[in-house]
Amino acid sequence: MIQELFWRTQLQLKDSRESLFWKIKISLGISNFTKASQLIFIISQLIAFIIPSPVRLLLRVFWVVILRLFGLFFLIRKHIFLIILFIVIPYWLYVVIYGNQILTEYQQKHVKFSAAALYDANKNFLGLIPSLEGGKASEEHKSLYVPNIPETWWDVLVALEDENLNNWLLSWGGIDISAFPRALFFWMTTNKISGGSSLSMQLVRSINHQPPRAGTWTKIARKIKEVSHSPILMSRLKHNDRREFKLWLAMHVPLVQGTRHSNMGSELYGLGVSARVVFAKKPEHLNMGEQAILAAAFKKHILLGPEPDNKTVLNRWNYLIERAAYGLKKAYQYNPNKQKQANKELDALKEQMLTQLPPYGPISLINLYPEDEIKRFSITANPAMRRNTYFALSEIRLAIAELKVLYGTDWPQKIDSVYLTTSKNNVKFKRKVESQLKQIQKNLRNQLQINLVKSSDEEIFAQVVLALANEQGRIIRFYQNYHTPIYATIKRPIASLGKLPVAVFLGYSGDNPKTTYYCNHSYPNTRNPDGSLGVENCHQPNVSFSPRNTFAGSWNLPLIHRLKPVPKTTLETLRDRFGLTTTSTDETELRRALALGTVTASPRTMHSIMHTLITGIKNAVPQQLQPSILGRVEEILPDGTVQGVKPKSKPSIHEIEVYFREPNTKYFLHEVLSEVLKTRYRGTLKSLVHWTPARHKYVDIHIAKTGTHSAETGETLEKYITGGLVWKGNVYSYFLLIGAPNPTAPLGSNLSTSQFASLIQLSLDSLE
Repeated sequence: MIQELFWRTQLQLKDSRESLFWKIKISLGISNFTKASQLIFIISQLIAFIIPSPVRLLLRVFWVVILRLFGLFFLIRKHIFLIILFIVIPYWLYVVIYGNQILTEYQQKHVKFSAAALYDANKNFLGLIPSLEGGKASEEHKSLYVPNIPETWWDVLVALEDENLNNWLLSWGGIDISAFPRALFFWMTTNKISGGSSLSMQLVRSINHQPPRAGTWTKIARKIKEVSHSPILMSRLKHNDRREFKLWLAMHVPLVQGTRHSNMGSELYGLGVSARVVFAKKPEHLNMGEQAILAAAFKKHILLGPEPDNKTVLNRWNYLIERAAYGLKKAYQYNPNKQKQANKELDALKEQMLTQLPPYGPISLINLYPEDEIKRFSITANPAMRRNTYFALSEIRLAIAELKVLYGTDWPQKIDSVYLTTSKNNVKFKRKVESQLKQIQKNLRNQLQINLVKSSDEEIFAQVVLALANEQGRIIRFYQNYHTPIYATIKRPIASLGKLPVAVFLGYSGDNPKTTYYCNHSYPNTRNPDGSLGVENCHQPNVSFSPRNTFAGSWNLPLIHRLKPVPKTTLETLRDRFGLTTTSTDETELRRALALGTVTASPRTMHSIMHTLITGIKNAVPQQLQPSILGRVEEILPDGTVQGVKPKSKPSIHEIEVYFREPNTKYFLHEVLSEVLKTRYRGTLKSLVHWTPARHKYVDIHIAKTGTHSAETGETLEKYITGGLVWKGNVYSYFLLIGAPNPTAPLGSNLSTSQFASLIQLSLDSLE
């Protein structure tokens, strides 16, 4: 056959020279070929003289082919010109003008859709954060970072969805050009649009939340967007062996959805969420069979549903297992050992599914779910919007506030997983707090002006925060009912809790809790808690209070008078070391601000003050730290790997150990603050007297302080209780805030601290 081709070529080249030149003229459009013909003749003679005959025949064939191509080019040059003019140039201008903007939009969406995995102290997967900062489910999704892309998942995915991805001839800018003729033929013969979408095109569709099922013209418009955006996106994601492209595909494509009547909610996006819900594993722990299933789910998602939908769910599983097996066959046709092992794992998975469908949530938390099957499923199968808030809504609010402080507002880009310090016991604790708040609300219905528990969306209700921390500052019990970061960042007047730094200073100064006395001297515009105005003459009898009496009854005037000789700079240092803020500049106002608590701090700082005091009394050196809900955080390093760390927030209090170098400080604090819990001096928290060393065999130390912030009209705005104890040799600190959301809606009137002490009782009882 080749010889025949050479012979025909030789006959053609042996035609008259004039005929050949005319062909060249027609093909190339040359008007004057005299010089051209001479040049061609000279070249042909040189070739005939220099090049051997076999090679010369091949060159002649090549020469004919080139001539034919040139001829074809000039015949269709008008069409090429039109294509360049109306397609190539406009698209090039589109990329030049809008390319960076499009890339920026996709990068912003990638960041916006990123979340962190949430675990409790026992490593139970609770869901995602930050679900509280999301929008509509139809407009965005939440997905998890995947530090290690599973190898089998990627191999099977490429084999099933984009087999020409690594073929530079057929894959241009992430678009499989060989798929277009097939899709066009299918459309022309069936009037339906199907297939043709490469992985990059599917990524564009998923990030933009464009539904795969739509009308013909909607699909055409969607395809145009996919084709135009895909090369732009691939230019950003193709580097480093397509590391980012793989990551984005592993994060932003839906893989799991609920059955029609499952009430599951939005789809589950990405390997991180899907693997944790369906297989109760991180993506890096999936076996090859499970990876192949998640690759097969790109075309048809995994179906989850409550027990009545088991048949529908199993039918989809059977389809996915067959498709996964087909993908494994294509991906590992030259690696039979790997294919055999993957199929074995796939068969084991199929057998498991036929026996029992996965529970979709941690088995250790099963007793905390609702009994209703539909409600239970809707919670367990939706970790982005339901499971997380069902188990850890309070903790999520605090965790987000802490993460913003530690890592900035872009923390979702830096964090892979968050492990809380609370366990399932905190779920039970929060339910008991809710129940107790309802009981208190019922008992105080004639005194409260706003409810303690929210009953409607429009209703104004009290802000409640209750926290209990261990010696290391890990919050083990936490309740918060407001969506704003009440505990972590919002500063407010601390009322009589301002007496805590004063107590530290007085102990450091050498005051004796039994023999020192403070005069109840009057001060302008200031009263004691009982409404008394004090005296003008301190030499009268019965006008002085001991430190124990002063702190137990939270008297104001004796402390203001005691601080009168203290230099202004000393009081400022005391204020700053305890992380308090005030606008007072006058010396007398500062001592009044400390005694009355018009200085401000966040509840977390108030809690940390008490934590410092109780650890300072028990140990040689006080622990200056901020109580935290973050047990461990897995950070995303610049190289893409993940590293677990124990976060350490910078405490607002500092250099407190200076005061505890004096032995009298510990003694003074223990004596005066323990009286708050006793009846001898009518302590403001005497209702907890049974949690003192004299009444409880496991309690070695227990100190506390209460505070009330009131409006000018006398109505209560906030109630505080904070304390610390040593129980069974371990240190714990607690904090309670019940306050009005704004001064125009007071908490109530004639409220005493003891009326809310049952919440502290609840916290302490949870230790036993």
